[in-house]
This record gives sequence, C-alpha cells and structure tokens, in this order.
Amino acid sequence: MSKVTRYIKKPAETQDYNIDFSAYLEYHNDLAGTISVSATTGLNVVSSSLTGSVVTVFVSGGTAGGTYKVSAILTTQGGRIKQGDFYVRVKN
Repeated sequence: MSKVTRYIKKPAETQDYNIDFSAYLEYHNDLAGTISVSATTGLNVVSSSLTGSVVTVFVSGGTAGGTYKVSAILTTQGGRIKQGDFYVRVKN
C-alpha cells in the first residue's frame, strides 16, 4: 500500500510539490507521456509540468483549516494510466 503524502501551506502562499512516477515507469519499462492535474474546489492549480518521470504542481489559495486533494493522472507512452495524489492542509 502506498503512503499518502501530506503538505502544509498558508493561504497566501504559492507552493510547488512533486509526484514521482519513476518506480512505476521503471517497473513497467514504460515512459511518461502526458499528464492531467486537478485539485478539489478551493485550491488553485497554478501550473503543472512533467519532467522525465516527475510531475511538478504549483498550487495557491485554499482556506485556513481546509484540506485539499491534488491528483495527477499520468498516461504513459505505452497506454497505461496511473494516478498519483497528495493532500495540502492550509493553516494560518
């Protein structure tokens, strides 16, 4: 079972977080293709990028006391689809 990663940020901050798909891609002898990134309502995805096997997501906003889920869906060149998630807790 995978461990879910959790981060903490302040409402006014814009922070970047990574999801590393390298172990998954290596296990399947596949390469990253495209990504789609989303967050639960209230947290803004400012930008996302894919470099090699690592997805970098910049997020902003959120309300103090809220916890938000960020999901990155990776489609590999071989046609596999893998979802990676993390949670952001917003605190003052």
